[in-house]
Amino acid sequence: MLAMKKSLLLLLLILTSTISFAQNYTIEVLDSKTGKPIYNVHITQGNEVYLTNDNGLVTIVKGPLKTVAVSHVQYESK
Repeated sequence: MLAMKKSLLLLLLILTSTISFAQNYTIEVLDSKTGKPIYNVHITQGNEVYLTNDNGLVTIVKGPLKTVAVSHVQYESK
């Protein structure tokens, strides 16, 4: 469970740095232990909420720099 928390935190850091460089970007969210995709991960950027699909993929459109939050019902927020 701790590894999963670290994985989501790492994803958040990657997203934050990526926002300033890309117009659109696709993100794949994987479970750090199994390597399997995680679906229905909520990625919030300002007022926009994106969900990963069954393959753990989501495409986010870059807007003005905003805070990005990543959450899932089976993972604890930090």
